[in-house]
Amino acid sequence: MLDQSQNGRAQAHLAAVPFAGRALPLAVCTFSYPLMEPAVKSQNQIEHLFLLDVESALPKRTLPIWIGDRAYARSLLLSQSERENRFYLLRGRGETIISHQGRRMKLKSLSAPPRKAIRYENILYHARR
Repeated sequence: MLDQSQNGRAQAHLAAVPFAGRALPLAVCTFSYPLMEPAVKSQNQIEHLFLLDVESALPKRTLPIWIGDRAYARSLLLSQSERENRFYLLRGRGETIISHQGRRMKLKSLSAPPRKAIRYENILYHARR
C-alpha cells in the first residue's frame, strides 16, 4: 500500500503491507518543498525512485501489487509503471477525462457493480497517455 502525508512543506511517502488488519510500514521517504537535491527534479521522480528502492528490497520471488489512492493516479507514474511491468491498483479521480474504446468521458462514467472489481484495459488517462 502507498500513502502520502504532509505537514507544512514536509512530505512523506509510506509503503506498507497489510497484516492482521493493520498497515506494517516497509519504507518511508521524506522530502520538502522546494526540493533541495539538485539531481531530483520533481515529485514524480521521487515517487518513481521510491518504488524502485522498495521493490529492490523485497525478496526475489515477491511480486508486488501497489495499491494507492488517487494521489498516485498520475499519467507519468502510470506510464512508467507500465514500461516496468509494475502491477498497481489505484483509485482514480472521478472528474478525470479518459478515453475508452475511442470515446472521451469522465472516469466516473465507467460502470462497475458494487463489490465487484472490473479491469478496463487500454484506457488513455488524461485522454493522452
